[in-house]
Amino acid sequence: MNILLLIPIFVITVGAYMLFRLRFFIFRPKALFRDVRGLLKKSGAFKNLCLALSGTLGVGNIVGVAVGLKIGGAGSVFWLMISAIPAAVIKYSESALAASGGGEGMMCVIESSFKKTGRGAARVYALFAVLLALLMGAGLQCASFSETFASLFGISDFFPLLIIFIPAALVMLFGASKIKDLTALSVSTASVVYVFSALYLIFLGRVNLPSAIGSIFSCAFTSRAAVGGAGAALVTHALREGFCRGILSNEAGLGTSAMAHATDARYTSHEAGLIGVLEVIFDTAILCPLSALMLLTSGDGRIHDPIGYVLSAVSKGGDAVEYLFAVSIFCFAFSTVICWISYGSLAFSYLFGKRRGIFAFLFLLALPTGSLVGAGTLVLMIDYVMLPLAVICMLTLIKNSDRAVLLYRSKK
Repeated sequence: MNILLLIPIFVITVGAYMLFRLRFFIFRPKALFRDVRGLLKKSGAFKNLCLALSGTLGVGNIVGVAVGLKIGGAGSVFWLMISAIPAAVIKYSESALAASGGGEGMMCVIESSFKKTGRGAARVYALFAVLLALLMGAGLQCASFSETFASLFGISDFFPLLIIFIPAALVMLFGASKIKDLTALSVSTASVVYVFSALYLIFLGRVNLPSAIGSIFSCAFTSRAAVGGAGAALVTHALREGFCRGILSNEAGLGTSAMAHATDARYTSHEAGLIGVLEVIFDTAILCPLSALMLLTSGDGRIHDPIGYVLSAVSKGGDAVEYLFAVSIFCFAFSTVICWISYGSLAFSYLFGKRRGIFAFLFLLALPTGSLVGAGTLVLMIDYVMLPLAVICMLTLIKNSDRAVLLYRSKK
């Protein structure tokens, strides 16, 4: 059994528990919409949302859906969308708690939650968060982009590596103050370009659209689709043959994206939680199904390689769509890289103080190293890094469930 199968178990169990404690708030759209509308009127809310999204949206969200379709057929998409329910509740809880706990994200919440072991647990969490920043935020994203870009244009991996490395180094030089501006521009550009490209490809394959939608629901409860649904939830960060990331296409249950909200005092804890919910909605309930419909209508289902499957759909749109797709995958990959610069720096500072120059060196070193090491080794390492993060985060959420409920009810 893949070790990441434990993560969706934690997310589903804790998500269901918190959903009950929070009185099924995500199923009350009128009140939720009212709160979100008020949030988006506040200055900087869009940038905060983009920073959180940049840590989860990436090349893997597109190719990962292709892997899910290959594992379990069209019915896997149904289960992937269902997974957004517990993920949204988890995201709300961890983001709200992090915003109320201080400026160091989940580390402060963990430290204050356990009297005897809190400090040690927080340091372990921060250590694995730094490792995740180096392995997934730097190495894996760079390898994913390089592989996809090289396959798209038939070039070596070296040139795409430079495309990511040089801007990342510039971000390090300009400092963290520019990160939210960069991610807002990068994520919004990538999202708009990708959504319009996907819609155009769906239009080109519109003759297959009714059967594609029907198969998503009709195949959702077959034995193959049930396995595939779990698989689709485990393959969001993908490269080559695809890799596992659980139902965490949005990283719910790791507490990492909560760092995007913890450092901004302009928002209440409830508003930070709402940003987490919006992140899940866009990432898992909108972008992933859009990718699936694009593949089911325009992709060549006979191709077993996930990247090849995606590129077979993209090629149907001609050179213009291929270039737009290249722009979107660059923006997705780059925004994820610079987002994890922020997350990793925060965790590194918690462990070692204000020595971010050392972290900057390690992060930049991890970019080319990721491409050299290869996806298979990176994925295996990430499996073991994500599990302790999820265990510590889930235990902390359960410990602070009363506090999360109070933050929701007071809307503070």
